[in-house]
Amino acid sequence: MNIIAILLLCVVFIASMKQELARTVSAVVAHLIAIPLAGIIYVRLASSFSFLSGNNWDNFAGFFVAKYSIILIIYLVFILLSKRFIKKVQKQGIFIRLTGGVLSALNSSIGMVTVFLVIKAYPISGWFGRAVSGSSVLDWLATNLSFVEAMLPF
Repeated sequence: MNIIAILLLCVVFIASMKQELARTVSAVVAHLIAIPLAGIIYVRLASSFSFLSGNNWDNFAGFFVAKYSIILIIYLVFILLSKRFIKKVQKQGIFIRLTGGVLSALNSSIGMVTVFLVIKAYPISGWFGRAVSGSSVLDWLATNLSFVEAMLPF
């Protein structure tokens, strides 16, 4: 899991350097807004996933369906607004590209920390739960991005 987390962050950093900075910023903002909102509404969705076998899969699935539904809605609103009010920059300098890469890596780190913390709160059985909860990279990210834990209701 440690290798996968590091590779994912590297790939996201490199791939996102070609994206517009406005999209990257909107993705980070959408993620930060979605975490506490999903924490409020996931309990209602969790009951819809009671058919999943195993411990805590209903809470796990409910939280992430709520989170990514909210992210999608917020991100689409930001994209529509950015197309209307922000002119596209055809030529982006290296500083803008690096900033976009760093923000995308931060956004991915926030997502990975969220998975890590939700699994700590609602331990799920199986290899995935064991791999995530035993990852030193994810533990390090959670320690350094402690604001994510503060946004979660559990």
